[in-house]
Amino acid sequence: MIVVARLIFSLSLATALLAGCGGSQPAVGAPGGISQAKATVVRHRTKTKALLYVANFAASTVQVYDARAKDPAPKETITEGIQSPVADCIDSSGTLYVTNDPGSSQGWISEYAAGQTEPSQTITDGVGSPAFCAIDATGNLWVANLYVKPTGPNVTEYKKGSTSPSTVISDGLTFPVGVAFDSHGNMYVGNGVDASSKNIQVYRPGGSRPYRTITQGITSPCGIGVDANNTLYVTNNMQNNVEAYLYGKKIPYQTITEDLDLPVAVTVTPKEILYITSQAQDVVLEFAPGSLTPMKRRITQGLMGASGSAYYPPLLP
Repeated sequence: MIVVARLIFSLSLATALLAGCGGSQPAVGAPGGISQAKATVVRHRTKTKALLYVANFAASTVQVYDARAKDPAPKETITEGIQSPVADCIDSSGTLYVTNDPGSSQGWISEYAAGQTEPSQTITDGVGSPAFCAIDATGNLWVANLYVKPTGPNVTEYKKGSTSPSTVISDGLTFPVGVAFDSHGNMYVGNGVDASSKNIQVYRPGGSRPYRTITQGITSPCGIGVDANNTLYVTNNMQNNVEAYLYGKKIPYQTITEDLDLPVAVTVTPKEILYITSQAQDVVLEFAPGSLTPMKRRITQGLMGASGSAYYPPLLP
């Protein structure tokens, strides 16, 4: 089936989304015997290099690329602690987080300290079918969970270094996938199962209920990102576009469509460059600030079921 072949990750709750931003995988247990000890330090993660970390759902890897090179080969491949990775995020210290969703409402977050290719710790508490993740301005981790027994869909916060959630938000969430923060501390969560609930919910800092909802232009939301000007970007997977919203606005002012075929993740750099993962072609496209046309520089090598991406050094914190 062509549609199923294009799907990227397991959205265990909604058969209705099998034609959208999701797929299904056989159920497996959480990774056993993951080492908690620090691994040998490798040289790929430095504060002087611009790096892009791409989660390959089909290959169960995270590939590390030189973000400034033209169609680079991977500098490093991370496999330990990873199975069916949906997305990844990274903080300013170089700590990498990878969401793993093998199916049947299971899943875990693998955490890698800077310079490591083996996880320093694994987060399972409060995790259920994790989708995208984000780091807030204080360096805390937030994870969108499609389903957590017995509470249902939510977004969970983990303080730096903690494996237990400190905050759980469920109000307004039906099927949370994308999550991002702006410079004011507002949290944006893209969610939806049916036409009546596909939206972006916006939460004030410390708030547990959405204070506004964006629906205009939201059709099949997947990944979301916010740039240095607090412009919001939303990938509409099945509509093959990325909608851009100026800060505080509910109507998109710009739509990116060129060369996009089932876009999944959108990652924003401190210089407002966009990296958009286009699932059907298995390519990461690069867009200059404000451009509707991708640059010639792109990533194609080493990708297999590319889904999420993370840029270092990050915009936040």
